[in-house]
Amino acid sequence: MKQKLEGRYPAPSGVVIKMMTDRKFYCDRMELQGQKAYEVIDHHFDGKEFSLKIKRKLPAASVTSTESWNVASKTGRIIVELQGMPVEMSGATSLREEGG
Repeated sequence: MKQKLEGRYPAPSGVVIKMMTDRKFYCDRMELQGQKAYEVIDHHFDGKEFSLKIKRKLPAASVTSTESWNVASKTGRIIVELQGMPVEMSGATSLREEGG
């Protein structure tokens, strides 16, 4: 099943891509969501390509999520794995300017 989701940020895409390629942003977001038991499994950023893999425990399962971004194209990929469950989720994402 495919779904299309849109999110809007009140900032230019150049500012948002800096946020999406900042490891601290993801860790801060996890803690603000009440996720204290998480582990950064892998992280890479060379100024052009970013990837971050985080594992966390939820009441029903362990979840591993990987986000990767290409800074120049402002495109990304998200993969979510739920251990012990027959579920697979992934998606492509992109940033674009809209309006003024």
